[in-house]
Amino acid sequence: MTASSAENSHPTNTRLTDQRGRQFWRSLNELADGDAYRARLAPEFPDHADRWPSGLSRRKFLSLMSASLALASWSGCAKKPEEEILPYVEMPEQLVPGQPLYFATAMPLFGYGVGLVAESHMGRPTRVEGNRHHPFSLGATDPFTQASVLTLYDPDRSQAILNNGQISAKAELQSAIGALRQRLDANNGRGFRILSGTITSPTLLAQLKRLKDAYPAMQWHHYEPVPQDADIRGCELAFGRPLQPLYDFGKAAVILSLDDDFLLAGHAPIPHARQFARHRRASVATSRPREMNRLYVAESTATVTGAKADHRLPLAPQSMEQLLLALASRLDVNSGDEVGTVPAEVPIEWFEALVDDLIRYRFGDGESSALIVVGYNHPPHVHALAQAINAKLGAIGTTVTYIQPVVGTTATSTDSQGNASDDEALLVSPFSQLDSLRQLKEAMKQGEVDTLLVLSSNPVLTAPADWDFTDAISRVPYRMHLGMYADETAELCHWHIPESHYLECWSDVRARNGLVSIIQPLIAPLYDTWSPHQVVAELLGQANDSPYEQLRSAWRERRPDEGAAEIANDFDSQWARWLKLGVVPGTAFPAAPNVDLSSEFAERFTSARNSALATANNTQLDDSDESRGTLLQISFRPDPSIWDGRFANNGWLQELPKPLTKLTWDNALLIAPSLARE
Repeated sequence: MTASSAENSHPTNTRLTDQRGRQFWRSLNELADGDAYRARLAPEFPDHADRWPSGLSRRKFLSLMSASLALASWSGCAKKPEEEILPYVEMPEQLVPGQPLYFATAMPLFGYGVGLVAESHMGRPTRVEGNRHHPFSLGATDPFTQASVLTLYDPDRSQAILNNGQISAKAELQSAIGALRQRLDANNGRGFRILSGTITSPTLLAQLKRLKDAYPAMQWHHYEPVPQDADIRGCELAFGRPLQPLYDFGKAAVILSLDDDFLLAGHAPIPHARQFARHRRASVATSRPREMNRLYVAESTATVTGAKADHRLPLAPQSMEQLLLALASRLDVNSGDEVGTVPAEVPIEWFEALVDDLIRYRFGDGESSALIVVGYNHPPHVHALAQAINAKLGAIGTTVTYIQPVVGTTATSTDSQGNASDDEALLVSPFSQLDSLRQLKEAMKQGEVDTLLVLSSNPVLTAPADWDFTDAISRVPYRMHLGMYADETAELCHWHIPESHYLECWSDVRARNGLVSIIQPLIAPLYDTWSPHQVVAELLGQANDSPYEQLRSAWRERRPDEGAAEIANDFDSQWARWLKLGVVPGTAFPAAPNVDLSSEFAERFTSARNSALATANNTQLDDSDESRGTLLQISFRPDPSIWDGRFANNGWLQELPKPLTKLTWDNALLIAPSLARE
């Protein structure tokens, strides 16, 4: 046999000769597939590992998959017939395929606005980032806002109007609301209640005010599962009027945080983190050298703020008040007859160092001072004591300022005294959201509620478990629910209305300092959804106006004076400027003047403290002497990624590792190692 005939008879040449089309292999030995090659591969796998239980070999399976891939590749290379298409009859303005567009908008987060810049591709929102013009985002976002885009495309969102669990038409819902409006006209709104979360939208609040004027007997209740009103009620105890504190950690030389994770889960984590970091670096090269700030943290659970502390102290929640009382005694703050003593679990060295630092920066130098903050899980009287100590330290006007509460304020802006300009500026009272929900629950159980409208809330799930809210709401003859999901509350309501995502509807919202942002939609509603504006407008008989027209009309009448006559006289130019900036200048509330500690603070604090102690004693399960030493206190905190459960359907947030523990898709009971060993 000649050399040429030997080469032609090689198995590789033989296989190549017999094959047609493109072939792929990793080596010539694999192409030849000889006995020696198979023997070398055999030890790589256990016995029978190359064969499926059904008898289909691994090689045959891969061959079939390769054939599918080849068919897909072949079909993609096929020549398409030439056809002329018209993608747009009229080309949308500024739309270039493949190029993103950016729009300023805002997201209502727990009722308060967060300024955003939303990115859109071919008319579809794809990403959000912070608006650098907004004081509570500063060009950055938190996990909740970053993941909000995924909620827009959530297939589990409510997509249709439901009447007793069955899909219903929009016309039927409008007819039902029309019949409800006739009943309200007949009885002046008696028995009609509205329950919502925190609302700061000036336009929606103005609509609710008109609804209240039309039906004076109706009542509005608001409730958030994670309380946000303890600081406002604490200021009312301390200063004699409801005020909302705004903190500036950038001016704080010494900070005492009591269970307040202000770097992650506070009211404004983004600006607070930046302020804290700015003063975290010592400045010695300037004309006025400044020391690095010092952070004291006493907390009942591990937090991000505690991890950054210079002096961290694990402390039970019930001991926080005693620690503040001891501080008040050392700083000559009159808190009543109670004489503050340092809790036994607080090292005296830790306490004395804290007192020395607070006294050192008492009244500060006009640029820095001391600051004490308390977590929202503590009762109002603890917040009141902290504000009283802040006043004693000279923090007012430096590290803390006070404004009129943003919640429930219908006025576009406030006057020089910090008061709302409308006659009925505050629509909700009392500020205690838990008390507001309790009043509604009692009224429903007593048969005083004929019609209940629930806006963007799920009280059946989030109300205190021992209230039996399910039984209470079931006694209401007529129930309607607006929400993004057909949740537990929706299942108990006669009507469920799917709610629009904030990227689908026009609205407005206030930040924690009162600054208004226009919520600009980026996409038409994906489903037959309604916004709260549309529901209230339907009740008012004003459904013919679109939410966009309602919003523009409201701001045309109430626009603030920006000091530029040429802009103020041209509303369209002013409106375009607001949309471009993402904020409405001139709407932030000014600092309330003449904030002084009330002469009745000691009496109010003592009364509130005694009331809280009585409530705690009534809820204590076992008051025996034997159980006192082993009594445990459970502290319920919002989850860092899904908060109170409202984001449980967002996969991005579920996959986000929780700070410190790094848990995902799970919840855990955190206890001390010593307790775990017991």
